[in-house]
Amino acid sequence: SLGHWGLERRKKLVGILESALPDPRLSALASAMLMGEKTDLDPAMDAAFRQAGVVHVLCVSGLHTGTVYAAGLALFSLIVRGPRRRKWMECIPLLPVAAFAILTGMAPSVVRATGMLSLYAVSRMLGRRTEGINILAGAAFLMLQVRPAWLYSLGFQLSFLAVAAIMLLSGPIMLKSGLGYGRWRRAVGGLASVSLSAQAGTAPISLGAFHSFPLWFLPANLL
Repeated sequence: SLGHWGLERRKKLVGILESALPDPRLSALASAMLMGEKTDLDPAMDAAFRQAGVVHVLCVSGLHTGTVYAAGLALFSLIVRGPRRRKWMECIPLLPVAAFAILTGMAPSVVRATGMLSLYAVSRMLGRRTEGINILAGAAFLMLQVRPAWLYSLGFQLSFLAVAAIMLLSGPIMLKSGLGYGRWRRAVGGLASVSLSAQAGTAPISLGAFHSFPLWFLPANLL
């Protein structure tokens, strides 16, 4: 399958990282942060990230996919400018995103982010107004058409709950707390509200599956 082929390519990249970083702890950490490969990660380090509430850094997700898309979009904007730019070209920055999704073995969180970015790009091509929660629901619908069993995957549940909570709760939190005014207050308040929203959305699943709740998630995520 496509996902299996991507995992084989990932093994080769992990081998390159191991050659470049002789310290096995560092190479394992780099593999986890860049490609979600946690096979050789020290269990104590994994537990420390989980207890701090920043385990998403070690799990390839929308954070990683968004970074790949932003880099592809920036490079595309430098190469193609002005009148040469066509609407269909909005899909070009999705190519590195698709390659990254395959490289991760089609992890649910990465497929979710890829689906959302694809729907967003198509909406821009068609000149349609985008609505975040509709794009999220559309991505879920398309994913479950391909693989219905994803509905019972923890990765699928945590990914969609986190993003839905951010979309629905972060704005009201900013408004009620008064953090939406001033440059620095908006910057710090935005990070804090996203972290609080995501943690609130995923807390029921995390408590049920892992029997733990990260008390230091807010300062850890801000850092």
